[in-house]
Amino acid sequence: MKLIYFTSAYPYNLGEQWKTNELKELVHYFDDITIIPYSSSETTTNVDVPEGIKVLPPLFKKWGEPLKKADILKIFLHKHRSRFLAEFFDKKVYANKNHFISWATVSLKIIRLLDHPIIKNVVSEMNENTVWYFYWGIGSCEIMPFVDSGKLKKSIVRVHNFDLYEERHHGYIPYRKPLLKSISYMVPIAENGKQYIAERYPFSVSKLKLMRLGSINATGAISKPSTDGVLRVVSCSLMAPVKRIHLMLEAVKHLDISVEWTHVGDGPLEDELRELHRQYNLGDKFTFQGFIKSDKIIEFYAQHSFDIFVNVSSAEGVPVSIMESFSVGIPVLATDVGGTSEIVDDAVGGLLDKDITGEALAVELTKYNSLSVEEKEQKRSNAVAKHREMCNAVQLAKEMGEFLVSDS
Repeated sequence: MKLIYFTSAYPYNLGEQWKTNELKELVHYFDDITIIPYSSSETTTNVDVPEGIKVLPPLFKKWGEPLKKADILKIFLHKHRSRFLAEFFDKKVYANKNHFISWATVSLKIIRLLDHPIIKNVVSEMNENTVWYFYWGIGSCEIMPFVDSGKLKKSIVRVHNFDLYEERHHGYIPYRKPLLKSISYMVPIAENGKQYIAERYPFSVSKLKLMRLGSINATGAISKPSTDGVLRVVSCSLMAPVKRIHLMLEAVKHLDISVEWTHVGDGPLEDELRELHRQYNLGDKFTFQGFIKSDKIIEFYAQHSFDIFVNVSSAEGVPVSIMESFSVGIPVLATDVGGTSEIVDDAVGGLLDKDITGEALAVELTKYNSLSVEEKEQKRSNAVAKHREMCNAVQLAKEMGEFLVSDS
């Protein structure tokens, strides 16, 4: 059996590294696996892919092209114009500028995809022994309403956060309804996401299947708590607006206890955040660790003492970073957004208000620091147990493999 595995940029970019964990298991279920990344400016792979898997070059160098008025004609003159126009009128995109731009941009993206030699080839080879697996709900999967998906054994689209919640796109993700009708299953990573889709598209309930993500701690290594009275906090994320790292810096500014905060990750806001760090005069209280590869993060946690992991994102699916923290026994404080509450509770740390401020975060960290040694140790033990019960990537990947090759 053959698997076509559509990614965003993996394995050409350093993101999405956790896919390797899944692919290591999927090779046992398929005779042939081909990875097709959507876009990347890189020309060589940056991630080790399991042996025997074929990796094709990215379809495009950039995620998208600027929308030009002249390009709109391509939509209205295309052979699939009836489907483009069906979406145009069904969603009344003409009544909202943002929706119109999204519709036109995605329609042109679909045309580019359908004209691409690689896509033409895999479409021509569609058969009952082939499974198409789209790792994201935005990108390559948007071609599905425009191909004969009935020729495939199965087609699934995994959805997380940005590619799921329409509110993050001015209330509209183009072709979501046709996509749901054309695929075998949509696979949210959280119950919250599953309910979200079911409420908006009731007809799709039978096509929804919860399949969680996970992480791996191959050595079973555990991070040790601090013993010198200093609260050691760790966070790990891209430096992007949705992650609200500025709230972490504000929290440290308001803390009256001894603290050493380490942030792992880099990103577009790094210069801005470093300047804020300077303005707040945080010194060694907050350290920018920089990017650490996914396969090295567990080792990093285990080699250092950390008392609590913090995530203050304004939106999430179910963060893998939280799962990685659990695996080494670090409790978590995280905002109650997306599916985070499905794995974070008082037993393993605590949920924060989704609209939390930096000052309020400082209060929560002070409360956590005041817990007894025994209470903190119980949370650390509970975190490891939570990972074992709900976040074991090997077991979850096996479940995905069995699901992909099954007849259901």
